[in-house]
Amino acid sequence: MINIAVTSDLHGHLPEIKRCDILLICGDIMPLEIQRDFYKSEFWMRSTFAEWIVNLPCDQVIMVGGNHDYYLEAIENDDIKKYESLYRATRNKLEVLYNKECVVSSKDGDIIKIWGTPYCQEFGNWYFNKSPEELKKAYSSMPKGCDIVISHDPPKVGKYGTILEGSRKGKNCGNPYLAKEIKEKVPRYCFAGHIHSADHNLGTYKGYGITQFANVSYLDESYDPTYNILYLSI
Repeated sequence: MINIAVTSDLHGHLPEIKRCDILLICGDIMPLEIQRDFYKSEFWMRSTFAEWIVNLPCDQVIMVGGNHDYYLEAIENDDIKKYESLYRATRNKLEVLYNKECVVSSKDGDIIKIWGTPYCQEFGNWYFNKSPEELKKAYSSMPKGCDIVISHDPPKVGKYGTILEGSRKGKNCGNPYLAKEIKEKVPRYCFAGHIHSADHNLGTYKGYGITQFANVSYLDESYDPTYNILYLSI
């Protein structure tokens, strides 16, 4: 059994996390006031964020970037920057997934497979926004029957990508390309963020087999900490 905590859309907030084996983060970690500044973002990643990661009561943190994480997009193909800012700074406790899978194990030898993508459908002038062709190609790397999919963009499934608060209440911003891939590959769990007020209830949806979905945004549409960290054992 592996104990997991899941969250997203921190936007600079670094919440207290209960003891677990693995923390999953579905993107948008950067503070709003520095999100477009490469050097300030880099300093924050290597100092404040890295210190939080190191001191978390878990063995590993696995994350994807989000559309507000300019720095993570900028270093996607820079192995040196990734090593210095993501791995060495966190004492190899953090792994950031760019359309790839990782395998993690508990101290008892239990193993789970996690696939993650930061890529989002076009949504304003932000980061990791890709064309339909780029999304389809990236999502095709999702392995069939993996245990967990983490993405920033929510799939267009139920209300997991629907705005449920504010002036745009009722608008479904879910990603149909991601939904199609999930339907074909049937992971056990699919966690996403991006749409802060979307459906946070963990559950299945008709037509998607055993896959359980949840939006795990930490902040509400007003960028206030509102939603609970999701904890589960698998």
